Amino acid sequence: MVARKAEKDSNQALDALWDAWYSNVKALYSLQDEYADHSLEVLKRQKEWLEKTKENIEKLENEMSSLSNEWKKNLKSSVEHIGNQENSPISEWLSKLEEVNQQLLSSAQSPMKNMFEVLLKSQNQVESAYEEFVKQQKKNREEMLKAVEGLTEQQKKQQKAFLASLDTYQSFTAKIFN
Repeated sequence: MVARKAEKDSNQALDALWDAWYSNVKALYSLQDEYADHSLEVLKRQKEWLEKTKENIEKLENEMSSLSNEWKKNLKSSVEHIGNQENSPISEWLSKLEEVNQQLLSSAQSPMKNMFEVLLKSQNQVESAYEEFVKQQKKNREEMLKAVEGLTEQQKKQQKAFLASLDTYQSFTAKIFN
């Protein structure tokens, strides 16, 4: 009777040990999932920031363009008040000034716009690759967790069988020497 109680206590202690080990593995996998989710969230916020910055640059470009058009309009109107000569040096000067203004605007706007388009494409690629990586990692962890769970249950059964065989051996040796 005492031997059975000791065996039962041993089984419970070993089961608790294996359950704790399995619980820790699950906790580790849970932390990995949380880290992956947090990283994806950071990537999405970064993408939103890039998109918002690109929108602001486009708004700035539109404002610069409208200011430029307004400035041209005011300058033309001022020149018309001075003199109404189409072939005058002032109208040539105005045409040249308009060309320079357009070149300045396009040289200032295009590189930034192109840079943010490239950044957004890169961000999308990184985000897609990371999402695929996380998806694969979760799948691998789920498979591994199932395997670990099976291993844990198998270890518990083997431990119980081992303790039962010890009990049988102990009973056998007790009969021989008594």
